[in-house]
Amino acid sequence: MLHRLIAITLILVAGAFIEVLADDHIKALNKTVTLMRGNETVEGKVILETDKEWWIEMGDSVLVMPRPKENFFKKVINYILEDKDHSNDRFWFSIIGGPHYDTDTKLGLAVMGNVFYRLSGSAAGSQPSNLTARVDVSTSGYVSTKLKGNTLIYGDKRRLNYEFEFESLPSYYWGMGFDDCDINENKTRMKRKQAYFNGEFLWRIGGRAYIGPAVNWTWVSAEEILRPDLLNGQPLSTRSYGVGMTIDWDSRDLITSPESGVYAHAGVLFYPKGLWNDYAFTRIDTRFCYYKRVWKGGVMAGELKGQFNLGDPSWNMMAQPGDSYTLRGYFRGRYRDKHAITAQLELRQHVWNRLGVAVWGGLGSLFHDSASMKHLLPNGGVGLRWSFRPRVNIRLDYGFGRSGESGFIFSMHEAF
Repeated sequence: MLHRLIAITLILVAGAFIEVLADDHIKALNKTVTLMRGNETVEGKVILETDKEWWIEMGDSVLVMPRPKENFFKKVINYILEDKDHSNDRFWFSIIGGPHYDTDTKLGLAVMGNVFYRLSGSAAGSQPSNLTARVDVSTSGYVSTKLKGNTLIYGDKRRLNYEFEFESLPSYYWGMGFDDCDINENKTRMKRKQAYFNGEFLWRIGGRAYIGPAVNWTWVSAEEILRPDLLNGQPLSTRSYGVGMTIDWDSRDLITSPESGVYAHAGVLFYPKGLWNDYAFTRIDTRFCYYKRVWKGGVMAGELKGQFNLGDPSWNMMAQPGDSYTLRGYFRGRYRDKHAITAQLELRQHVWNRLGVAVWGGLGSLFHDSASMKHLLPNGGVGLRWSFRPRVNIRLDYGFGRSGESGFIFSMHEAF
C-alpha cells in the first residue's frame, strides 16, 4: 500500500516517469487489467479511475492512459448485468426490451420500464413508490400500452394507486356463462379495442390499514364478431363508469415483489344508470394474499380472490379470470360469468446468481348462482425468474388448465 501512495505522490508532485501507450489494447477490466503491446503482455492494477482516464500501477511506475470507450453492444450488456444497490436512493429506473412469445398474442416485441422513487418525507431505506410501464406489439396485430403504479405520500400516510391500459387486438369469444364458454365449437373471432383506468386514493387510518375512494372507467369496442348471437343481444361497444370505496390492509415488505407480509383488499364500485352507464350493476372485489420465507431463497405465496357483480353487467364487465395474474395459461376471456372465485399457491425459489424458478397450483370457479358454483377451473404451471435488478424480476411463466388451455406469459414483477 505504501509503495502505491509513493508512486501517486511522485506523479502529482515531482512528475514521475509515466508511460502513455497509444497503441495499447485493453483485453479485460476487473481489479486487474491486461495490456498488450505487440506480442508482449503486461498486467497492472487500476488505482484511480476518472471519466476520461485510467491510472494503472505497473511495478514501480504508474501508467496513465485514456479510458477506453465501450461499443454499443458492450454498453447494453453492462447495463443489463448491472447489479447496483438502490435501497437508499431517492430515484432510480431501469428499462429492458426484446422479443417474446405469448400464447394469446403470438411473437411480439415488448419494452418494459420500471421507476422507483421516494417523495419528500419518506425515509431512506423505506419502501419506495413505483411505476411500471410497458409497450407491446406482436405479429398477431396486438398493440398494448400499460401503466401501473403506487405512489406513497407523506411517508406512506397516503397512497395513490393507479392502472391504465389501452389495447387493440384480434381476439376470440365463446359466450357468457360457464356452459357456453366450455364449448370449444363456440369459439369465434372477435376484433376489439379496449381501454380502462382504475384509481384509488387512500388514507392510512392506523397501523397498516388504509381507506379511500376509488374510480373505474372501462370502454370496449368490438369492431367485428363472426357470431354476434353469442352476445345475447348486447351491443358490440359498451362503456362503464364506476365510483366507490376501497379498504386495504398491507404489511408487505415490497409491493411489487413481496417476500413477507399480508395484503387484504375489499372494494366496492357502483355503476348506476345515472352515471352514463350502458348497464347498471355493483361490483365487489375481495383479495387476500400471504407471503412467507420458508427457507433460504424460498418464498411461499398464496392468494384467494373473489369478484362479484350484482345486477346486470355487460359482456365485457363480467368476471374473466385468465390473464398474467390469475389462472395463468387460460385465454383471457375464454371463461366469463357474473362471479368468480380463484385461489393459487406458489413457491418461488432462488436457484443461482440471478436465476430463480416458480411452481404454482390453483383453482377457480365461475358462476351466476349457487347451483353453478360446481364448475371448477384447475390451474397449474412453472416459471423462470431472472432478477433484472434486485427485487425486480422478469418472469416467464407457462400455465395450463381445463379444456386444453395453456400458454406462455412474459411480464415484469410477480403475478401477485
